[in-house]
Amino acid sequence: MKRIVIIFIAILISWSTASFAQKDTVNTNVMSLKQFYELVYLHHPLVLRVRLNVDNAKSMKLAAKGNFDPKLFYQFNDKNFNDKNYYQLNNAGLSIPTKYGVDFKTGYENNEGYFLNPENTTPLKGLYYAQVSVPLAQGIMTDERRTILKQAQINIKATQAELDIQLNELFYKAGKSYLEWQLAFANLGIYKEAYTLGKQRFEAMKRSFELGDRPAIDTVEAGIQVLDRLAGWQQAELEFKNKSIDLSGFLWLSNNTPALLDSSIIPDTKINSLIDKATNDPKDANEIIALHPNIKAANFKLEILNAEKKLKMEKLKPLINLNYNPLFDAANVNTSTFNNYKWGVSVNFPLFLRKERGDLMSAKLKIQQSQLELDYKKNEIGNKIKMSQNDIQYSTNQLNIFKNNIKNYEALWTAEKRLFDNGESSLFMINSRENTFINARIKLNDYNYKYNKSVLELYYAKGQLQNL
Repeated sequence: MKRIVIIFIAILISWSTASFAQKDTVNTNVMSLKQFYELVYLHHPLVLRVRLNVDNAKSMKLAAKGNFDPKLFYQFNDKNFNDKNYYQLNNAGLSIPTKYGVDFKTGYENNEGYFLNPENTTPLKGLYYAQVSVPLAQGIMTDERRTILKQAQINIKATQAELDIQLNELFYKAGKSYLEWQLAFANLGIYKEAYTLGKQRFEAMKRSFELGDRPAIDTVEAGIQVLDRLAGWQQAELEFKNKSIDLSGFLWLSNNTPALLDSSIIPDTKINSLIDKATNDPKDANEIIALHPNIKAANFKLEILNAEKKLKMEKLKPLINLNYNPLFDAANVNTSTFNNYKWGVSVNFPLFLRKERGDLMSAKLKIQQSQLELDYKKNEIGNKIKMSQNDIQYSTNQLNIFKNNIKNYEALWTAEKRLFDNGESSLFMINSRENTFINARIKLNDYNYKYNKSVLELYYAKGQLQNL
């Protein structure tokens, strides 16, 4: 009966191993965290979408520059009534706005007709003219065109900072997924090794029982241990596969198609080379905070609001424009003098300035709100950096302590194994020592994961993940 039980356990172990091991493939291709980030950066939809925002900001700048484009114009008006040509007005030319508020215009005017307004009378062959329009109060420092262009230029930098913010967020989530995948793979190796050790011991117990050196109960106990470890191995395999699928969510092909991580790809189980860079940053805290993409984006927002405030302040001035137009007879251009001209001044000024004062007050309040938000973000980022640095220090201490302690677990297991091989220990004790050592190795993996995650969080807190 005992022999039948042992044979049944052996068959169960062999069947379970065969049905599971056929799915276990040899992995040879290693993907480091840096390589993973490069793949994410190339084709991830979020990266592509934010890049389009940068392109859109550039198109807005191009549109703002269009306000300063020279423009050709032509105006024609003709009136005929009762077979009489009342008037015919022709006016063609080129207007040239500038970035300094001064506008230029040059053109040709030729008018005729029985009832032509005297002020529109031109020489027989027409009239060449030029015009200079100069603001004398409002519009000297800035105007709508210059403000829109300046804001568009700042907006490109702000959008680039937004890209860095999105990349920092994306790389944090992707990096965390990679570390979980890395942990699952490391644990999988330990569970597989534990199963192999248990199976070897079961085979040894079975041979010893057949030779009469061991009781049948030891073989049964060894068989139970194998099946328990096989279940652990299967659970670890499931965890690794699920983490692989989660990691695949960050990988995309060039044709905007989701990619599935190949089963032959494995993570780099070594401590990442990024750690030294994160923990040995030569920049001081204020410099790190100033370079954070969230802070840069907030500062650019303030610049845009200050440009708006400058325009609103300009609106408090009276609108005074001076126009000067030298005139030249088209038939005698060479003999024309600057004694022929037309000039004028236009003045416009609201008496109460209620709209202008209200707009300026609103612009100032927006700046105050943004400044408060900026101060809050600086403090928040500074605190996150300090907490991340504390986490690294704490994780480093824990990792170093447990690295030393695991040597003691291994020494106890090795000594117990020697005693067991010499017949001076029981199967229960060797299994107990071995299980303790296996659990300690799993725990060491957890400490490694926590340490790497704390480094990742420091990069994230500094806003530097997009620079990797």
